[in-house]
Amino acid sequence: MELKLAMSGFMSRVMGGVVSFEPSQMVLTAGATPAIETLCFCLADHGDAFLVPTPYYRSMYGNEEFVSMAEVLDSEDFDKNSEKGELELWDKLLNVAKINVTPGSACHCIEPGWFCCCFTTLAQEAIPVVMEWILKVADTRTSCS
Repeated sequence: MELKLAMSGFMSRVMGGVVSFEPSQMVLTAGATPAIETLCFCLADHGDAFLVPTPYYRSMYGNEEFVSMAEVLDSEDFDKNSEKGELELWDKLLNVAKINVTPGSACHCIEPGWFCCCFTTLAQEAIPVVMEWILKVADTRTSCS
């Protein structure tokens, strides 16, 4: 709370004393990236997906997409509504389909099933192929091997 008090005072001074900030209503993050992620997870509805254009991470050039794969988690193969199920799906995407995505739990998302997909190094023609691999993993009756 001490940091929030200091920040509210600083921001009030920056705004020329015209605006006051309530420290108990502030959310502090370690930069713009976690602030954007927090806002997105607060504003998105179940099943929503959205693009975050660059520059998002300074070292990346391309687009990232946050996708809810909650419907896949609802299948019998995954432990529904838990971080364990999300990590099982992540493991299957990584080791079966060979797709490296970031599970939402790694981004402090409290709703299971969100994944961050970065298309930075993919040619545009490869995106449908990758999406097909994801669909194959999502269909628990299909193997990607």
